[in-house]
Amino acid sequence: MLTHAQFRRSIAVAAAAALAVTGLATLGVQGAVAASAPPTTTVDYLANAYTALETGHVLRNVTFDYLTRQYTSSGNTYNPGILRQTGTYAIVLGGPENPSSQAAIGLIDKVAKAKGVPVVYHFDPKLDGGDLDILDPSIATNTQDAAFPKLWDNAGSTSAPGLKDLLKNVDPGYVNSDQTYLLVYNKDHTVDDAGTLVSAPVVAGVVSAATTLTGTAGTAYEAQVGAAFDAGLALGEPFRDWSFFDY
Repeated sequence: MLTHAQFRRSIAVAAAAALAVTGLATLGVQGAVAASAPPTTTVDYLANAYTALETGHVLRNVTFDYLTRQYTSSGNTYNPGILRQTGTYAIVLGGPENPSSQAAIGLIDKVAKAKGVPVVYHFDPKLDGGDLDILDPSIATNTQDAAFPKLWDNAGSTSAPGLKDLLKNVDPGYVNSDQTYLLVYNKDHTVDDAGTLVSAPVVAGVVSAATTLTGTAGTAYEAQVGAAFDAGLALGEPFRDWSFFDY
């Protein structure tokens, strides 16, 4: 697996090579190099960033907008994000810079495949992989970064709710981005609260802060992840694989 530095360097080298080939062609250089198209390379960011992931995994990296988007015009809503879609989805909040995610992600992928989950959407609350942590309210003391914590918790806003506001019944044990939070989501899911049905979009979830998940610890974690996926399947429909290109 490539390190982050090697990954960034490989992208830079590829870009430089592409520019070089383009420049040669523009200058009218004849021969095989100028005549041949540059080779096509597919880069799998997550497989490069996570040591336990290999090609063929079911993780898909998504942005905040991909999860929460709601575009409305003339009273009509167009192409909303995952958390506004019908159906059941698997989502993991974590990042490759996070030791708990490095420990958990391979097991999540393994169990998802075994349960027939087509995709697990991966979102890193540390937007830059470091300091811009939407779960860290302290960054709001910097005026330039004040808006970022609202991407997680913007209670009271109906026009721009945060991720936590849309999830609603977030596991209270999920308190910071050093943890990895796998959750099963269905916006129409409800629970009975003393005879009243209340919205509970998070059907099930598993929070882990463990930086090592091997042996019995790994087996126990796999069982928890499997139970969460089973809770989603118990709703009577398969997990959805959705993208912005689905209308």
